[in-house]
Amino acid sequence: MTQRDHGAMSRPIDASFLGCQDPALETIEIEDEALVLDPSSGDRVPLNGTAALIWACLDGEGTVGEISADLAEGLEIPYEAVLRDVIAAVSGFVDRAIAYDATDAPPEHTAREEHRAAFLDSDFPADAGFTVGVGDTHVRVQANDAELRELLDAVLAPLADDAPAQSEITIASTPTRGRVLGLHHLYRDGTLEFRCTDRTRMARAVAAWLDAFLPPEPGTVRLEANLLVSRNKASLFAGSFREILDLADRRLARAGWGMADAPVTVVDRLRLTAIVQRPRLDVVLPAPTGKVLPPGEYAITDVVLVGSEPDPARLAAPAQKVAALLPLLAEPGRPVPPDDVEWLWTVAQRAECQWITGFDEHELLDTIDRMAGRTPRPSTPLPR
Repeated sequence: MTQRDHGAMSRPIDASFLGCQDPALETIEIEDEALVLDPSSGDRVPLNGTAALIWACLDGEGTVGEISADLAEGLEIPYEAVLRDVIAAVSGFVDRAIAYDATDAPPEHTAREEHRAAFLDSDFPADAGFTVGVGDTHVRVQANDAELRELLDAVLAPLADDAPAQSEITIASTPTRGRVLGLHHLYRDGTLEFRCTDRTRMARAVAAWLDAFLPPEPGTVRLEANLLVSRNKASLFAGSFREILDLADRRLARAGWGMADAPVTVVDRLRLTAIVQRPRLDVVLPAPTGKVLPPGEYAITDVVLVGSEPDPARLAAPAQKVAALLPLLAEPGRPVPPDDVEWLWTVAQRAECQWITGFDEHELLDTIDRMAGRTPRPSTPLPR
């Protein structure tokens, strides 16, 4: 969980301990288990059925001994055995910083440090950008590449205004050197979100990212994942190394995959279908330079998350599976809605989910090849 200053424990955890849940946390019930969630950071702790039952009793009014007595009576289990389990569970809650001594002051939350890119004024002169209006939000768009800036001017001209910006999209480009193509990096408020080598594709991506500032349509949820579609399946890919998909379009095409060129994947919550559509903004998009998925709905059959769990084989319990799927909702800077977390259990039940440890960036692309029925080509070692 996010680091918090709970202070030194005033006394050991025993039968007289009066425990309390951290009021800043949300509890999501998943069958007979639970997921304790920090909505502001996305940090989470999955609880099995026994731990979830004890957690629900931790209301700051009953001591550990009183909770144990109630559970022993209700479950018809000897009191001493229940007391040992309750002390162990509550000690774990305190160690994980999700519970505290109710006789002390509530814990103070320490904001998580965010690592964001810092751009110099010399990188982007005053005429390198402009502000556009997207719903109730005003976003400054700036680029250091003259040709890309000219293309963006043409695409976003209908949205331009002079209001103060509340957010920022920055495209930092590197020049082409010989046969090495320059890269265009899209940052949203200093966080790298997308990169590609094609200016037209980047201009379309900027329009899609601006569209994401609008609220989601009723009945839908936006997931932080790439949508890939083959002949018989639509798959979501999220987590570490996701950005390499932006540069692997040729390999994906050879494997028979088409990828939605959008920053997030919009999903119909009830039908579990990915919705591909053009941005809702009043802009004229440049024609795509490569193959893009046609508009429509695609039934989601698979979810692949990279780096979400160190030991995917242990993800057997419902709360563990939902906790591992949480990166799908981890939109930077925005709270995680508890209702969406509950909905992830539907995803876990209806889609084939797999987790990749993410120690090697090639593991993701090899997985995509295997899902398409292709045998991954073995890597060729560099000559020494």
